[in-house]
Amino acid sequence: ELLAHYPDIHWHGVKGVRDILSHQYFNIDAEEIFSICTDDLTPLRNAVREMIKELKNGDTS
Repeated sequence: ELLAHYPDIHWHGVKGVRDILSHQYFNIDAEEIFSICTDDLTPLRNAVREMIKELKNGDTS
């Protein structure tokens, strides 16, 4: 699986944030979301860029 190639990314946490933003928007902690955006998105963005490169090159092994 493609996600397994990026073990440094906490994929379960990424999915959890998405669920909170989608379904529990009245309980969102703005400071926590700000922290995620400022501290955690750069590694995720870099991993997703690498994933896109792999998919374009057909290298998903």
